[in-house]
Order: sequence, then structure tokens, then C-alpha cells
Amino acid sequence: MLKVASIASLLLLALPLTSFAQDDQQPEFTPPCEGAVWWTETDATRSDFDFWVGEWMVYEKESGLMVGFDMIEEIRGGCAIRQHWRHMNDLYSIPGASWRMQGGGDSSLGVDGKWHQTWIDNNGSHIQLSGGLDDDGVMVLQSDWMEFTDRQGNKRKNRHRWHWAPQDDGTIHNWGFQQTELPQASDWVKYYDVIYRPNVVGGPTSNLNP
Repeated sequence: MLKVASIASLLLLALPLTSFAQDDQQPEFTPPCEGAVWWTETDATRSDFDFWVGEWMVYEKESGLMVGFDMIEEIRGGCAIRQHWRHMNDLYSIPGASWRMQGGGDSSLGVDGKWHQTWIDNNGSHIQLSGGLDDDGVMVLQSDWMEFTDRQGNKRKNRHRWHWAPQDDGTIHNWGFQQTELPQASDWVKYYDVIYRPNVVGGPTSNLNP
């Protein structure tokens, strides 16, 4: 019995050594949002939207007038990017409101291998879009149809398609279309068209508080 007990003791002592040996053989840790997409077959990468990250002054493409400031930052260890938008005119202000539109949202790669974005603003808008880079390197995100009742009690149904096209000079061309079914059907109509220009050091976006 003593001999059996001694053998059992030696086996118990050997267990921690075996555990340590296995730990030494574990693969090197890679942060989950670095490297190639491994969970699905897709051409999308985590860096597809990196061109948007930064601090920007935003101008109407046609008139050249400044319309807002935007700050885009990486969050969650590089797993997503977050937008902080400040509008500088009353184009999208609610009648009677004492504020101008502010909004933003998060964008990230989903389990389906597509980019997903959620936009929320202080006018009460909530828009979810998805998509990815097209063959020309333009990020194109589109929402599903959204049906709702406006402040006047009218039934409305629309959807959005937004584009971000990085330019060789470091700017970004950003434009959006909207299509409606209610109160009447329409084709895609462009409702904004802007140019993002990098903010200068100490410029206006330095005063934005996310």
C-alpha cells in the first residue's frame, strides 16, 4: 500500500509541471481586432474605414460654405470607429428648437463580413446602415426601408444610401441619397454633398467634446 501511495504522490506532483509545459506551448496572443478577418469569408478588412479617422472641417461641395465639424476616432481597441458630428447651420434644425443638429454613431465589421453603422442625432433620428467598399474604393452604406409617423401625423417610409470617397489630396467626398415610398414614391434623390478637409492644428474641432 505504501508503494502505491508513493506512486500516486509522484503523479500528483507531476501534474503542475505538465500544466506549465502546456502553457508554454500556447500560441502568441493576437488582439481580436487586428489581423485578417477569420470568422467569415469576406473581402472586407478592419482598415477599410481608416481613411475617415481624424478631425475634419466639412464644406458643401457646390457652395464651398462650411457646414460642420466632425471628429472620427477608433474605439474598443480598434474594433470600431466613432463619429462626433456638429452641424453649423439650421438646415436640419427642428422648428422652435434652441439647438442645431448634433449626431454621430459607431461603425464596425459585423459577423456577416459587412460594415455596419448606427447613426443617432439630437433630432431623434436613428438610422442603421450596412455595406462596404465598392470596386472604386468608395465606402457605400445603405439602410433598410424605415416606416414611421412624422410630427404632423403623416405616414412616411424611406431609406438612405451614404457614400465616402477618399481623394488623392487627403480630402473625403461624402454624399447621401434618400428614396421614399410614403407619402409618395420617388427615385433616389441626393440630399447632401460635402467635402471633408483635415482640421488644422488647434483649429475648430479641437473644441469638440465627445
